[in-house]
Amino acid sequence: MKKLSIILRTAVSVIVAIIALAMMIIEAILLFTGDFLLFEGAFLAFVQILLRLLVAGSAFATALFAIIKLKRRFLFEAVCLLGATAAMLPFITNGFGLYFFLLALVFAGSCLLDWYANKN
Repeated sequence: MKKLSIILRTAVSVIVAIIALAMMIIEAILLFTGDFLLFEGAFLAFVQILLRLLVAGSAFATALFAIIKLKRRFLFEAVCLLGATAAMLPFITNGFGLYFFLLALVFAGSCLLDWYANKN
């Protein structure tokens, strides 16, 4: 059970890291090309892009640490990521918010399984 939980957490962490890295690249390109200047409220658009970049960066860092540090439990970080994606869910368009929430839910579930398997 312990090995299965570690394998599952590592596999989900790799998927989260890949998607978070892709989102970081997209948001960084939007930020550095000045895409926020095209909106009517440029400062608000800048803050939104910056916050999305920070959430993607924190998701990438959490997933990367979960891959590197197999002995450490990342349940608190997974719950925080789940809360952040749940808060962003109504504001992300094109259905991506639901996919991010489900991915964070799977990551939190794998961390919870890892916590439960290593508790005994």
